[in-house]
Amino acid sequence: MLLLLLLLLLLLLLLLLLLLLLLLLLLLLLLLLRLLLLLLLLPLFYYLLLLLLLILLLLLHPTLLLSTTTLYYYTTTTTTTTPHPPTTTTSTITTLYY
Repeated sequence: MLLLLLLLLLLLLLLLLLLLLLLLLLLLLLLLLRLLLLLLLLPLFYYLLLLLLLILLLLLHPTLLLSTTTLYYYTTTTTTTTPHPPTTTTSTITTLYY
């Protein structure tokens, strides 16, 4: 009987958590809708400015697909050998250039 009561309480708690999550999602959706409505009130000049900013960001960022820059990797390997005792040390340095 006690186990059934605990299970019911756990189920109720999970239901309450789900309800809270749905409420939070609804609040987030309303906030997003409000932001979209605020964007609709912006003049055309600001839309063009935002578009220009987005295009500049896409062109200048080195890791994006529309990037005009190229990444170059240079790897340098150095081997050093000592005569006595005979040991060989190899070091590799990789450098990234934009």
